[in-house]
Amino acid sequence: MIDFNKKRTPLEKAGMMLFMILFVTAVVGGIATLSMKVWNAIMPELFGLPAISFFQILGLAFLGRMIFGGGGHRSHRGRKGSHWSSDWKDKHTHESHSEGGEEAAGDKEELAPSS
Repeated sequence: MIDFNKKRTPLEKAGMMLFMILFVTAVVGGIATLSMKVWNAIMPELFGLPAISFFQILGLAFLGRMIFGGGGHRSHRGRKGSHWSSDWKDKHTHESHSEGGEEAAGDKEELAPSS
């Protein structure tokens, strides 16, 4: 079993960092290569677009992330939705209805057209 509370030596920490850097590089490179191959197989024939290189697909991925902002892992722990949904719930849960489901007398007067 792995002991996560164990104190690690600087050499162990450096080895773990090197492993993580190599792992992330391999995953990003694999995804970019797969995306490049799919693009080059489909887009030139279907839309007449040029074939792209490995670095061009990385640039497109970076640009897409900048524009659309996807792929992040943002934690919303402790929140039960955005403030917009809570404002909407607050506004619509404080309706003035009687227990029988009919409108309260005060509401009828407000909604009635003035003569």
